[in-house]
Amino acid sequence: MDKKEKLQNIEEKVTQLTQKRKELFNEWAYLIKKNERLYELDNEYDPEITKQVDKLLKEQKSISKKIMKLLEQADNFIIDE
Repeated sequence: MDKKEKLQNIEEKVTQLTQKRKELFNEWAYLIKKNERLYELDNEYDPEITKQVDKLLKEQKSISKKIMKLLEQADNFIIDE
């Protein structure tokens, strides 16, 4: 596999991970709003929603780290040229 193919492969992976992170963010934002509405009604947050929100945030951070590693790999390929 030449450098161009490797860079394209990295780009595809970054695109897929970015899309996944976007989906997780949208779900996270929805649950945050839902929990805020529950708080306005009952003056307390739903602990299950809070756990789910924390899990989604952790997944987003994990994906961000993977993306950064991939971008670093791509940068190394470009520098080596």
